This record gives sequence, structure tokens and C-alpha cells, in this order.
Amino acid sequence: MQEVFTSAELRQFMDVELQLGDQLTSANLTLQPLRDPRLGVIGTMLMVEDISEEKRMKGLITRYMDPNIAE
Repeated sequence: MQEVFTSAELRQFMDVELQLGDQLTSANLTLQPLRDPRLGVIGTMLMVEDISEEKRMKGLITRYMDPNIAE
């Protein structure tokens, strides 16, 4: 987060595994600087998109279909 704050550049991390309690969750992470027109960067926003279900369904589909079709 500090890197995004100092560089003022968006960062994205795709298909990251997060440990939430006793469960592993797949997610896409986006870190985006929050800007004020007068003050510049005033913070960082973290967005987490849970892709666990999508990833599970894709895995299930590829078991029964040609992987090229499942994509």
C-alpha cells in the first residue's frame, strides 16, 4: 500500500490466494491511490474481488469438457 501511496500508480494482482480464517480464498486485488485535487494523494483504496466460486466452476467444467471450449 505504501508503494501505491508514494508512486500514485494503480497496482493490480490477479488470482491471489488469501487466508481468511481457516479458509483459502482466491481473489483479484486492486490498489488505487485516492487523490484530492489540492492535496494530491491522500490515501490508498484496496478492492478485493472474490473469484473463488468462478475458479471452482471453471475447474469443474474443465473436468467434463475440452479445456479449450471451457475457456
